[in-house]
Amino acid sequence: MNKKIEIVKKWSADKDSVSLKDLRENADVAKVASYYAKYAKYAVDASYDAVDASYDAAEYVAKYEELVGE
Repeated sequence: MNKKIEIVKKWSADKDSVSLKDLRENADVAKVASYYAKYAKYAVDASYDAVDASYDAAEYVAKYEELVGE
């Protein structure tokens, strides 16, 4: 299993079983992981926005062609 998860599980079972240094290092890794998760969400949202924009563009092109008879 993931070492960082094991540290949290060990700490949950016995608060004195993990050093303060290990907890701080683990917190730093968790913070970085949260940043990556946030940026991954931004990327997903941006891709959905791009898909929506392409559908909008396709609709406008279809309406234009309908209006000008193409």
